[in-house]
Amino acid sequence: MHTQKNVIPVLIVLLIGLLFFQCDMSDNILQPFEEAIMYIPDFDIIEGAEEVLTTVTRNHQTSFFNFELSNIQPNPFIANGEYEGWCSLWDVPISSNTTYDGVKLYSTQKDKGMRKLNYLMFMRDHYMQNFEGVTWKEIQVAIWSLIDFYKFDLENIRVGRLPGAFRNGDQIAFNLQSVRDLLSDVEESYIERLDDYSSGYIILMRTGNDIQNGIIYIDPVNLISPENESIDVSIDPLLEWTKSEHADYYHLQVSKNGDISDPIVDEDDITDTFKQLTGLDFDTTYFWRVRALKNSMSSPWSAIWNFKTKSEDPTQYTLTVNIVGQGTVELDGTEYTAPVVVNEGTTLSLEALAAQGWEFSAWSGDLTGTTNPDDILMDADKEVTATFTEVVVPPTQYTLTVNIVGQGTVEVDGTEYTAPVVVNEGTTLSLEALAAQGWEFSEWTGDLTGTTNPDDILMDADKEVTATFTEVVAPPTQYTLTVNIVGQGTVEVDGTEYTAPVVVNEGTTLSLEALAAQGWEFSEW
Repeated sequence: MHTQKNVIPVLIVLLIGLLFFQCDMSDNILQPFEEAIMYIPDFDIIEGAEEVLTTVTRNHQTSFFNFELSNIQPNPFIANGEYEGWCSLWDVPISSNTTYDGVKLYSTQKDKGMRKLNYLMFMRDHYMQNFEGVTWKEIQVAIWSLIDFYKFDLENIRVGRLPGAFRNGDQIAFNLQSVRDLLSDVEESYIERLDDYSSGYIILMRTGNDIQNGIIYIDPVNLISPENESIDVSIDPLLEWTKSEHADYYHLQVSKNGDISDPIVDEDDITDTFKQLTGLDFDTTYFWRVRALKNSMSSPWSAIWNFKTKSEDPTQYTLTVNIVGQGTVELDGTEYTAPVVVNEGTTLSLEALAAQGWEFSAWSGDLTGTTNPDDILMDADKEVTATFTEVVVPPTQYTLTVNIVGQGTVEVDGTEYTAPVVVNEGTTLSLEALAAQGWEFSEWTGDLTGTTNPDDILMDADKEVTATFTEVVAPPTQYTLTVNIVGQGTVEVDGTEYTAPVVVNEGTTLSLEALAAQGWEFSEW
């Protein structure tokens, strides 16, 4: 175990084995193993994997077979465990539910001729999930097509010699066009994405009787985060990588040097797939890699990635805004809801926005005055108060006008009316008509009608009322004229024969004429 200086990293490594066996029940006999592999220049037997016990079972879901490997001694390439299995040679038999003893494993870690097959294995899950018509069968056929030392002719398929799972009578039981599309993508992509899978490698398997040969693919460890060549990374970054199904531990190295020399982190007992580093230097480029460990074995190192930490944080200050009254404050166009932290030297624009019925009054604290909006320079922690005052809106008002016909006055709420009266909306006024001597109140007309006096009027609009007075006429003094007659004759009063006393107004002048009877004459009044 290695210790680190000021840094605590965590990483994950993925180690997945894929075995490839020759398969089918053909009577074809494979050419000698040594002759088949003579075309693979970097091909070495793995020390500690010369007597491997291998149990074969069928998969037919994610691969052709499953293989259980045991009796592998510690080595840098492969460990005991269960692996997905595939055929390497298309017309050579292998039996399911069979255990093979004395199997030998060979490494081709440095061989560039396996790059296309490496890429296919690296991308197999992607192909099965995203390419139409690609299942484990199409992957298997593509494997046969990419093995140079025992070529499978995709354009001239001998159907009768295919494994049973790949034929249906005299017809193939796989999607030939999907295989072609898959191989075309491998051909176009494997060079471009070489860095993604270049640390993976093929392991060949040879059984004792030289009839069944297989391949194991060791997946590289893949780094996840921070992404390669990331910048502005925290000085306390979380390093993450993919999981290895066969790893006991992960070995992480972090260095300021591109070749990982003089690592500042060198830990080989990490059990998680991540490592939290703390206290890295600001504005510094770091390089890192990971590999999986099992017993004394290790996977290949992952690709070396790098990231650059952020520059040292500038001095920062906090602006706190208080509000008195009702309204809001916007900072650089955004409503203030909590203290704002900005870099030293930042200028902030503050704008006070009053609520309905309120108005901005003034700034106080570290910003003063009534300028709105206004700016504040953040060269220290600052606190500003925006004060809003309520705007008193006058109520709606209406005018009462009173007209007088005749002689008299009108009192409005007990006060003699002399000019139009202005009151708030909803006010009720009491009107009383007072007649002058010799006059009497007759009626209200206009916005108030009737003879009720006094009477009330509700001011919900401008209103006009007329009070009408009529003169009272007194009866004149009257006097009675009584006429008596002595002798014989009559008296006419204003030409009318007097028969009874006559009542007339004071001041009336009456004409009296005495008319003597026959034989009589008027003597005197």
